Amino acid sequence: VHAGPSQFTVTAQSTGDSQIRGEDAAVVTFDSYEAVSAAWQPVSQTVSSLSATFTLVVTNTGNMATVYTFDVAGTGLTISPELTQFSVPPHSTVANLVTITASGVGTFHFTGTAVSNTTAASDSADGTLVIQGPLAVTLAQFDAVQENNHILVTWETTSELGNLGYNLWRGTSPSEPDTQLNDALIPSQAPGGLGGFVYTWEDRLDLAPDTEYYYWLDDVEIGGAVTRHGSVSLVYATPTAVTVQGLSASSSPPAIPPLWWVIAVVWLALTTGSIVQHRTRLAR
Repeated sequence: VHAGPSQFTVTAQSTGDSQIRGEDAAVVTFDSYEAVSAAWQPVSQTVSSLSATFTLVVTNTGNMATVYTFDVAGTGLTISPELTQFSVPPHSTVANLVTITASGVGTFHFTGTAVSNTTAASDSADGTLVIQGPLAVTLAQFDAVQENNHILVTWETTSELGNLGYNLWRGTSPSEPDTQLNDALIPSQAPGGLGGFVYTWEDRLDLAPDTEYYYWLDDVEIGGAVTRHGSVSLVYATPTAVTVQGLSASSSPPAIPPLWWVIAVVWLALTTGSIVQHRTRLAR
Protein backbone atom coordinates (compact mmCIF):
# COMPACT_ATOMS: atom_id res chain seq x y z
CA VAL A 1 0.00 0.00 0.00
CA HIS A 2 1.39 3.39 -1.00
CA ALA A 3 1.22 6.51 1.12
CA GLY A 4 -1.61 8.94 0.51
CA PRO A 5 -5.35 8.64 -0.26
CA SER A 6 -6.70 5.44 -1.76
CA GLN A 7 -10.29 5.08 -2.97
CA PHE A 8 -12.12 1.80 -2.63
CA THR A 9 -15.62 0.57 -3.33
CA VAL A 10 -17.79 -1.73 -1.20
CA THR A 11 -20.47 -3.82 -2.92
CA ALA A 12 -23.22 -5.92 -1.33
CA GLN A 13 -25.33 -8.33 -3.40
CA SER A 14 -28.06 -10.82 -2.58
CA THR A 15 -27.14 -14.42 -3.15
CA GLY A 16 -30.78 -15.23 -3.99
CA ASP A 17 -31.54 -12.34 -6.30
CA SER A 18 -28.74 -10.68 -8.20
CA GLN A 19 -30.90 -7.64 -8.82
CA ILE A 20 -30.71 -6.80 -5.19
CA ARG A 21 -27.39 -5.11 -4.66
CA GLY A 22 -25.88 -1.90 -3.38
CA GLU A 23 -22.50 -0.29 -3.34
CA ASP A 24 -20.70 2.66 -1.88
CA ALA A 25 -17.29 4.28 -2.35
CA ALA A 26 -14.91 5.48 0.29
CA VAL A 27 -11.47 6.98 0.57
CA VAL A 28 -8.81 5.94 3.05
CA THR A 29 -5.57 7.84 3.55
CA PHE A 30 -2.46 6.00 4.56
CA ASP A 31 0.23 7.84 6.41
CA SER A 32 3.66 7.69 4.82
CA TYR A 33 6.43 5.79 6.53
CA GLU A 34 9.93 4.64 5.62
CA ALA A 35 11.34 1.21 6.31
CA VAL A 36 14.13 -0.87 4.78
CA SER A 37 15.72 -4.30 5.02
CA ALA A 38 19.24 -5.32 3.99
CA ALA A 39 20.75 -8.74 3.29
CA TRP A 40 23.87 -10.20 1.70
CA GLN A 41 23.86 -12.70 -1.14
CA PRO A 42 25.77 -14.84 -0.37
CA VAL A 43 26.28 -14.27 3.33
CA SER A 44 29.74 -15.86 3.26
CA GLN A 45 32.34 -16.81 0.64
CA THR A 46 35.55 -18.83 0.86
CA VAL A 47 37.98 -18.13 -1.98
CA SER A 48 41.62 -18.70 -2.87
CA SER A 49 42.05 -15.21 -4.35
CA LEU A 50 42.19 -11.97 -2.40
CA SER A 51 38.84 -10.58 -3.53
CA ALA A 52 35.24 -11.60 -4.10
CA THR A 53 32.01 -9.97 -5.20
CA PHE A 54 28.96 -9.88 -2.95
CA THR A 55 25.47 -8.45 -3.54
CA LEU A 56 23.90 -6.18 -0.95
CA VAL A 57 20.15 -6.62 -1.43
CA VAL A 58 18.21 -3.60 -0.16
CA THR A 59 14.41 -3.68 -0.06
CA ASN A 60 12.28 -0.62 0.58
CA THR A 61 9.61 -2.05 2.86
CA GLY A 62 8.08 1.38 3.42
CA ASN A 63 5.23 2.88 1.42
CA MET A 64 7.06 5.79 -0.18
CA ALA A 65 10.01 6.24 -2.50
CA THR A 66 13.15 6.81 -0.44
CA VAL A 67 16.75 7.66 -1.18
CA TYR A 68 19.02 5.29 0.72
CA THR A 69 22.74 5.67 1.27
CA PHE A 70 24.71 2.43 1.21
CA ASP A 71 27.80 1.84 3.30
CA VAL A 72 30.03 -1.22 3.74
CA ALA A 73 32.80 -1.40 6.33
CA GLY A 74 35.25 -4.02 7.54
CA THR A 75 38.74 -4.16 9.07
CA GLY A 76 41.57 -5.14 6.74
CA LEU A 77 39.38 -4.80 3.66
CA THR A 78 39.21 -2.58 0.61
CA ILE A 79 35.56 -2.18 -0.38
CA SER A 80 34.26 -0.96 -3.73
CA PRO A 81 30.44 -0.74 -3.98
CA GLU A 82 28.82 -0.20 -7.34
CA LEU A 83 26.31 2.22 -5.77
CA THR A 84 26.70 4.59 -2.84
CA GLN A 85 23.07 5.75 -2.82
CA PHE A 86 19.90 5.06 -4.77
CA SER A 87 16.24 6.08 -4.81
CA VAL A 88 14.25 2.91 -4.14
CA PRO A 89 10.51 2.87 -4.95
CA PRO A 90 8.16 1.52 -2.27
CA HIS A 91 8.07 -2.27 -1.99
CA SER A 92 10.96 -2.53 -4.45
CA THR A 93 14.43 -4.05 -4.23
CA VAL A 94 17.81 -2.87 -5.48
CA ALA A 95 20.85 -5.15 -5.81
CA ASN A 96 24.15 -3.39 -5.11
CA LEU A 97 27.25 -5.26 -6.31
CA VAL A 98 30.16 -4.87 -3.87
CA THR A 99 33.74 -5.98 -4.55
CA ILE A 100 35.61 -6.78 -1.34
CA THR A 101 39.39 -7.21 -1.34
CA ALA A 102 41.28 -8.57 1.67
CA SER A 103 44.77 -7.56 2.78
CA GLY A 104 45.93 -11.17 3.04
CA VAL A 105 45.02 -14.67 4.13
CA GLY A 106 42.42 -15.02 6.91
CA THR A 107 38.78 -14.52 7.87
CA PHE A 108 37.29 -11.05 7.45
CA HIS A 109 33.93 -9.76 8.64
CA PHE A 110 32.09 -6.81 7.18
CA THR A 111 28.79 -4.98 7.60
CA GLY A 112 26.56 -3.47 4.93
CA THR A 113 24.12 -0.71 5.90
CA ALA A 114 21.29 1.11 4.13
CA VAL A 115 20.23 4.41 5.73
CA SER A 116 17.42 6.73 4.65
CA ASN A 117 18.48 10.26 3.76
CA THR A 118 15.36 11.75 5.33
CA THR A 119 14.52 9.67 8.41
CA ALA A 120 16.19 7.28 10.79
CA ALA A 121 15.05 4.26 8.82
CA SER A 122 17.98 1.89 8.41
CA ASP A 123 19.00 -1.74 8.41
CA SER A 124 22.31 -3.59 8.30
CA ALA A 125 23.56 -7.07 7.46
CA ASP A 126 26.81 -8.89 8.28
CA GLY A 127 28.91 -10.90 5.85
CA THR A 128 32.12 -12.95 5.91
CA LEU A 129 34.99 -13.33 3.45
CA VAL A 130 37.42 -16.20 4.02
CA ILE A 131 40.73 -16.17 2.15
CA GLN A 132 42.11 -19.70 2.16
CA GLY A 133 45.65 -20.13 3.35
CA PRO A 134 48.36 -20.64 3.72
CA LEU A 135 48.67 -21.16 -0.03
CA ALA A 136 51.66 -22.65 -1.83
CA VAL A 137 53.73 -20.49 -4.12
CA THR A 138 53.26 -21.23 -7.81
CA LEU A 139 56.62 -21.52 -9.56
CA ALA A 140 56.87 -20.79 -13.27
CA GLN A 141 60.59 -21.53 -13.46
CA PHE A 142 63.48 -22.76 -11.27
CA ASP A 143 66.93 -23.10 -12.86
CA ALA A 144 70.70 -22.95 -12.29
CA VAL A 145 73.40 -22.01 -14.85
CA GLN A 146 77.13 -21.36 -14.62
CA GLU A 147 78.37 -17.85 -15.30
CA ASN A 148 82.19 -17.91 -15.39
CA ASN A 149 83.26 -18.33 -11.72
CA HIS A 150 79.82 -18.64 -10.08
CA ILE A 151 76.46 -20.37 -10.45
CA LEU A 152 73.39 -18.21 -11.04
CA VAL A 153 70.21 -19.65 -9.53
CA THR A 154 66.94 -18.18 -10.83
CA TRP A 155 63.33 -18.74 -9.91
CA GLU A 156 60.15 -17.05 -11.12
CA THR A 157 56.73 -17.11 -9.44
CA THR A 158 53.28 -16.47 -10.84
CA SER A 159 51.56 -16.25 -7.45
CA GLU A 160 52.83 -15.53 -3.93
CA LEU A 161 49.60 -15.35 -1.96
CA GLY A 162 50.35 -16.08 1.69
CA ASN A 163 54.13 -16.17 1.15
CA LEU A 164 56.72 -14.62 3.48
CA GLY A 165 59.92 -15.52 1.65
CA TYR A 166 62.38 -18.18 0.55
CA ASN A 167 65.34 -20.27 1.67
CA LEU A 168 67.81 -21.56 -0.94
CA TRP A 169 69.64 -24.86 -0.33
CA ARG A 170 72.54 -26.63 -2.07
CA GLY A 171 73.95 -30.14 -1.97
CA THR A 172 76.22 -32.52 -3.86
CA SER A 173 73.74 -35.39 -3.71
CA PRO A 174 70.24 -35.52 -5.23
CA SER A 175 68.88 -37.04 -2.03
CA GLU A 176 69.00 -33.95 0.21
CA PRO A 177 70.75 -30.58 0.66
CA ASP A 178 73.56 -29.95 3.11
CA THR A 179 74.09 -26.17 2.86
CA GLN A 180 71.68 -23.27 3.24
CA LEU A 181 72.99 -20.45 1.04
CA ASN A 182 71.06 -17.52 2.56
CA ASP A 183 71.67 -16.38 6.13
CA ALA A 184 68.31 -14.56 6.40
CA LEU A 185 64.98 -15.28 4.76
CA ILE A 186 64.87 -13.98 1.19
CA PRO A 187 61.76 -11.77 1.44
CA SER A 188 58.82 -12.14 -0.89
CA GLN A 189 58.58 -9.30 -3.42
CA ALA A 190 54.79 -9.65 -3.67
CA PRO A 191 53.72 -10.54 -0.09
CA GLY A 192 50.06 -11.43 0.15
CA GLY A 193 49.55 -10.73 -3.53
CA LEU A 194 48.48 -12.56 -6.62
CA GLY A 195 51.35 -11.32 -8.77
CA GLY A 196 54.68 -13.00 -9.39
CA PHE A 197 58.32 -11.96 -9.39
CA VAL A 198 61.75 -13.03 -10.68
CA TYR A 199 64.52 -13.83 -8.16
CA THR A 200 68.24 -14.45 -8.71
CA TRP A 201 71.04 -15.69 -6.43
CA GLU A 202 74.77 -15.83 -7.25
CA ASP A 203 76.31 -18.89 -5.61
CA ARG A 204 80.06 -18.38 -5.05
CA LEU A 205 80.37 -20.44 -1.87
CA ASP A 206 83.31 -22.89 -2.01
CA LEU A 207 82.59 -24.14 -5.51
CA ALA A 208 84.77 -27.07 -6.60
CA PRO A 209 85.48 -27.66 -10.31
CA ASP A 210 83.94 -30.70 -12.02
CA THR A 211 81.40 -31.11 -9.22
CA GLU A 212 77.68 -31.56 -9.72
CA TYR A 213 75.62 -29.29 -7.48
CA TYR A 214 71.92 -29.66 -6.66
CA TYR A 215 69.63 -26.80 -5.56
CA TRP A 216 66.35 -26.75 -3.65
CA LEU A 217 64.02 -23.83 -2.92
CA ASP A 218 61.83 -23.61 0.19
CA ASP A 219 58.91 -21.19 0.22
CA VAL A 220 57.85 -20.15 3.70
CA GLU A 221 54.21 -19.23 4.16
CA ILE A 222 52.48 -16.89 6.59
CA GLY A 223 51.21 -19.76 8.72
CA GLY A 224 54.73 -21.21 9.01
CA ALA A 225 54.30 -24.06 6.52
CA VAL A 226 57.28 -24.78 4.28
CA THR A 227 57.04 -26.18 0.74
CA ARG A 228 60.18 -27.47 -0.95
CA HIS A 229 60.74 -27.16 -4.72
CA GLY A 230 63.46 -28.88 -6.74
CA SER A 231 65.97 -30.10 -7.17
CA VAL A 232 67.76 -28.61 -10.19
CA SER A 233 71.40 -29.41 -10.88
CA LEU A 234 74.44 -28.70 -13.03
CA VAL A 235 78.14 -29.64 -13.19
CA TYR A 236 80.37 -26.73 -12.24
CA ALA A 237 83.24 -26.58 -14.75
CA THR A 238 86.67 -25.05 -14.23
CA PRO A 239 86.38 -21.31 -14.94
CA THR A 240 88.32 -20.02 -17.93
CA ALA A 241 91.59 -18.37 -16.80
CA VAL A 242 92.16 -16.17 -19.86
CA THR A 243 89.63 -13.68 -21.03
CA VAL A 244 89.86 -12.36 -24.61
CA GLN A 245 89.08 -8.68 -24.58
CA GLY A 246 88.98 -8.20 -28.36
CA LEU A 247 90.29 -9.29 -31.73
CA SER A 248 91.12 -7.30 -34.88
CA ALA A 249 92.17 -8.24 -38.41
CA SER A 250 93.24 -6.39 -41.54
CA SER A 251 93.06 -7.47 -45.16
CA SER A 252 95.76 -4.98 -46.30
CA PRO A 253 98.93 -6.58 -47.82
CA PRO A 254 102.31 -6.03 -46.10
CA ALA A 255 104.06 -2.81 -47.08
CA ILE A 256 106.73 -3.15 -49.89
CA PRO A 257 109.84 -0.94 -49.45
CA PRO A 258 110.45 1.56 -52.26
CA LEU A 259 113.07 0.73 -54.97
CA TRP A 260 115.53 3.43 -53.91
CA TRP A 261 115.65 1.98 -50.42
CA VAL A 262 116.55 -1.48 -51.80
CA ILE A 263 119.36 -0.03 -53.98
CA ALA A 264 120.76 1.87 -51.00
CA VAL A 265 120.87 -1.25 -48.83
CA VAL A 266 122.65 -3.30 -51.56
CA TRP A 267 125.23 -0.51 -52.20
CA LEU A 268 125.91 -0.25 -48.45
CA ALA A 269 126.44 -3.99 -48.19
CA LEU A 270 128.89 -4.05 -51.14
CA THR A 271 130.81 -1.04 -49.85
CA THR A 272 131.14 -2.47 -46.39
CA GLY A 273 132.37 -5.75 -47.79
CA SER A 274 135.12 -4.12 -49.84
CA ILE A 275 136.33 -2.09 -46.84
CA VAL A 276 136.54 -5.15 -44.69
CA GLN A 277 138.44 -7.00 -47.45
CA HIS A 278 140.93 -4.13 -47.86
CA ARG A 279 141.64 -3.99 -44.17
CA THR A 280 142.29 -7.70 -44.13
CA ARG A 281 144.89 -7.39 -46.88
CA LEU A 282 146.71 -4.61 -45.03
CA ALA A 283 146.87 -6.73 -41.92
CA ARG A 284 148.78 -9.35 -43.81
